[in-house]
Order: sequence, then structure tokens, then C-alpha cells
Amino acid sequence: MKNKILFLLVTFCLTAQGQIREQLSFNDLYRENLRGKVKELTKIEYEPVYKTDGKFDLEVKWIFLIANNYTEKFNRLGYKIEQLEISKHKDSLLTTGTWKYEYDSSNRILRENYDKLHSRWDYIYIGDSITKITKTDLSNYYKPEYYIYTQRGNKELLKNYIDSNYIYKRIYTYDKSKRIIRHENFENKDSIQDIFMKAYSDRSSKKVKSFFYKRGKNEPVKYSYEYDKNNNVIKEIKTMSSKTITKFYEYVYDTNSNWIESKEFDTNYKLLTVTKREISYYD
Repeated sequence: MKNKILFLLVTFCLTAQGQIREQLSFNDLYRENLRGKVKELTKIEYEPVYKTDGKFDLEVKWIFLIANNYTEKFNRLGYKIEQLEISKHKDSLLTTGTWKYEYDSSNRILRENYDKLHSRWDYIYIGDSITKITKTDLSNYYKPEYYIYTQRGNKELLKNYIDSNYIYKRIYTYDKSKRIIRHENFENKDSIQDIFMKAYSDRSSKKVKSFFYKRGKNEPVKYSYEYDKNNNVIKEIKTMSSKTITKFYEYVYDTNSNWIESKEFDTNYKLLTVTKREISYYD
């Protein structure tokens, strides 16, 4: 059961990283809103544990199936070459998994390796329109899995297979600045099951003004955002038919205008999360 859960985690990480067109259009520093020649970044999330007197202690936050604490390493061109997953064990923080990334001379990703499950993803580029990704379980416990990305105008089609068995299909729509504005999830059916839409604050930046999604028969949800001068979210409004939830964010910045501490607050300005980052730079 543990191996099956980890397999789901790896599959989720791969498909949630972003789409191929976005990965090929921007380096990782840009996609993560990082400034300067970042060499290494370590991010640790903490949650307050409140006492009866209203005071609190900060404890490392762990989210099931999401690697929310990690160290990222970048090359001089701004592409991620390694990511170390960090977990708390007793009173220590330990590395529990490592991703490694390889690129070709055009800075296109060629291979991802994940040592936690002995898994590997190999990328093959066919012209400018088709990318085939093969996921291989090096322990031979699972069958190979395939992801086929096809570029058609402003749309990107993703199909996922195991052997010849179709698993799911997704369609992504981009604007002229190569930003995703629509994501349709078909799963293994002929009609749309989930839909996601984004609107941006201007014609070129990655600042999302609003984000709308509807999953299956669930009620629609809309997020609206406000930003500070460094393009980081300072206010988030989540709107549903039944209620509205507002969150606020505050940041501490280093000399390169990258945040090194963020705080998340609820509608009543109660502290929810503290995130700290250590960032080092190339000379």
C-alpha cells in the first residue's frame, strides 16, 4: 500500500509541474518568480500550534502527498537541476527523496529521475509539435506509462496511456504570451469533466487576476488576487455560491527582492502558516 501511495504521489508531481509549452518557453527561475542568479533555495513551511494563553509554537508543516518542504538547485541559466524533498523525523529535517533533471543543448528537459521510487521520465521531441514522455519504473513493478503532448495553434493536447490503454485526456489553451488561460480535463470520457480558467492582470506578466474552476458536479469556485510590487500575492478571495473566504499574505525580502519569509493569515487575520526560505546566489 505504501508503494502505491508513493506511485500516486510521483504521478501527481509530474502532471502538476506544468505543461510542456510552458516548460519550453520559460526557465524555472521565471516560472517561480525568482530574481537574480539563484543557485539554491530551501523552503520550509511551519504552522502555529496555539496554546491556551493565545501564544503559539511553530512546528514544521507536512501535507499528505505534497512535497511542501524542499531544496531546489539551479544551473547558471536558471533551470532546475535537482530537488531534494525534506521531511521531519523526530527533531531533525531529513532528505527523503531526490529529483534530478537533465537538459539538451537547447535547454529542453531530457530526463527526470526520482530515487524514492526508482522512477525515470525520458523526453523525446518530434519536430516542434509533439513531445513523448515515457515513465519507467526501474524496479519493474509497474508497466511503462506514456504522456503524449501535441501542439496545435494556441492549444496543447495531452493524452496519457499505459500500454495501449487510454487513461485520460487534457486540453490546455494559451494566450499570445504563452500563458495558460484554459484547462479542460476529460479524464477517460468524451465530454469535459473539469474546467479551469485564468485571467491575468496585464498582457505579459504571470500575475493571475482571477482563477475559476469547476470539478464535476461540485459548485464553481473563483479565486481573485491582489499583488505587491514584487508580484507576490498579498490578498486572495475565494468565492463560492455559499460563502466567501479571504486570506492575507505578508513578506520579508532579501536584497534581490526575493521573499525569505511569508506569513499567511485568515479572514480575521489569525496566523495560519509561516514559510521561510534560504536563498544563495551565483557570484
